[in-house]
Amino acid sequence: MQTNEIELTAFGPEYLEAAIRLSRQAGWPHRLEDWQMALTLSEGIVAVEDGRVVGTVLVTPYKRDCATINMVIVDEAVRGRGLGRKLMDAAFRIAGDRPLRLVATAEGLPLYDKLGFGESDAVLQHQGVVGEIAAAAEPEAASTADVEAIAKLDRLAFGADRG
Repeated sequence: MQTNEIELTAFGPEYLEAAIRLSRQAGWPHRLEDWQMALTLSEGIVAVEDGRVVGTVLVTPYKRDCATINMVIVDEAVRGRGLGRKLMDAAFRIAGDRPLRLVATAEGLPLYDKLGFGESDAVLQHQGVVGEIAAAAEPEAASTADVEAIAKLDRLAFGADRG
C-alpha cells in the first residue's frame, strides 16, 4: 500500500477535465456541467501522480446537519495501493464532525465496509434518450410561493436541510 509519490491537493476548476476522464474510465455518465455543479457545492481533493490526476473525492456539506461523500474515483492504473483509503481519510477531515452519507458503487463497497459504512438504501440510475413528450394541456410550474413546501418535502426525503 504505497502512495508516497501521490500528492493530495485541493480540487479546483483546473482539475475538471481530468475528473471527467476518470469518471468516463469508471463508466460514469458525468458531464462537465455535472462536475462543475458538484464542485461548486462541495470541497474536494484530487490525487496527482507525475502531473496526472489519479483520484478524486468531493464532500458536499448540508449546513451542520450532515455531508455527503461523492465522486470517489481511483484511476484503474493505481488501484490496490491504498489511494481510496487516503482519499476517504481526506474526506473525513473535510467533513469534520458532520454525520456522513455516501453513495457507493459496488467497486468501493469493500473499502466502505471497512470504514464502517453500511447499506441503508439503493439508488437506481436509468440512462437513455428521452423521446418527444407532448406538452401538458395546462402546464403548472412551481413558483416562489412553493419553495417552502418543496424544501420541507426535501428535508423529509433526505433527512437533512439542503437549503
